[in-house]
Amino acid sequence: MAFTGELCTGTRSQSVAKKMPAIVGAEGLTSFLAAGAGYAYGVVGLEALGLLAVAQLTYQYLAFKLVVSQERAETLQQRADELAGAS
Repeated sequence: MAFTGELCTGTRSQSVAKKMPAIVGAEGLTSFLAAGAGYAYGVVGLEALGLLAVAQLTYQYLAFKLVVSQERAETLQQRADELAGAS
């Protein structure tokens, strides 16, 4: 809800636009993992779902850390620009 609110008000539209490729890419890979889980369950059985669940959780954790890292990089860049302007 907050994400759409930012888009509607335009308060952080530039920041959101920079993150969209990473978010869309993450959703695409997640859909492939879900399809793989269905296929593996049909071929291998229940054991495959456990392995794919671990892979899915690991991927989502790494995607979350990527977004956090990008936010930190933007914050550091803003601070560096402010310090350069203050000199």
